[in-house]
Amino acid sequence: PPLDSIFGGHEPSVNKAKADNRFLDLFVDWIGLYGNTILFYIGARPFIFTADPDMLKVVSTDLSRFHKVSSLPNRSLFGHKIIGTDSILSGGGLRWQSRESV
Repeated sequence: PPLDSIFGGHEPSVNKAKADNRFLDLFVDWIGLYGNTILFYIGARPFIFTADPDMLKVVSTDLSRFHKVSSLPNRSLFGHKIIGTDSILSGGGLRWQSRESV
């Protein structure tokens, strides 16, 4: 999405969405406009948000491809773990297919 501010990135939009209790709606809107994977900035820090099931599976099952970060984001979604061996995204075959179709 286009930056709100050269210094703040998308922070004004994100903060307004949080204040209006529309945080998830903001990402739904952005996905509708810009595709399943979006890059946005809070200040100068980049973040990637994706709704692509294949990318989520890669990220959640092959963490060796990614650099270690100093802080981890919230690792739950609607009360379910999203990474790890017993997460909603882990596994393969029928287990993955059944979860992907939900």
